[in-house]
Amino acid sequence: MSSSSTKRQQEHTTNTEQQNQATIHSIDETKNNIHRAIQELRSETPRYSQAITDFQTQTVDATQDIADNFLDSQKEVINSFQSAWTPVTHRTPTDIMGATLYYSPQQVADIYARTIGAMTEAYVTSTRMATNMMFAGLEATKATTNYTRQNAKEAARIISNTARTFSPNSRETVQVQ
Repeated sequence: MSSSSTKRQQEHTTNTEQQNQATIHSIDETKNNIHRAIQELRSETPRYSQAITDFQTQTVDATQDIADNFLDSQKEVINSFQSAWTPVTHRTPTDIMGATLYYSPQQVADIYARTIGAMTEAYVTSTRMATNMMFAGLEATKATTNYTRQNAKEAARIISNTARTFSPNSRETVQVQ
C-alpha cells in the first residue's frame, strides 16, 4: 500500500510539474507574442511621426492659403468700394458748421482693412491654438501611458510579493492538515 501511495504521489508531482511547465510555457509564449506586437508598433512609429508632420504641414499650408485667398478677396472689396464711393464723396459737402459729415473712402477702406486683418490674425491664431491643443492631448496621452507603466510595474511587484508570501503559507497549511 505504501508503494501504491508513493506511486500516486509521484504521478501527482509529475502532473503538477507538467502543469506548471505548461503554464510557464504559455506565459512565455504570450510574452513573446507581445514583444513581436510591440516591435511591429515600433516599426510603424516613423509612419505615425510622418503622419503628424504631414498633418501639421497641411494645416499650416491650408491656413496660409485660406488667409491669402480671404485677404486677396478683401482687396477686391476695398477697391470696388473705393471706386464706387469716391465720385459720391467728391460731390458731397464735407463740412457743415465745422462737423465732418463722412469718412473719406480711404478712411473707410483703412478701417475695413484693419478689421479684416484682425479677423485673419484671429483665424491664424485659432488654428495655432487648435494645433497646440492637439499636441497637448498627445502629451496628456504620453503622461497617462507613463503613469500606467509605473502603476503596472507596482501592481506586478505587489502580485509577485503576495504570491511568494502565499506559497509558503499554503504549504504550511496543507502540511498541518
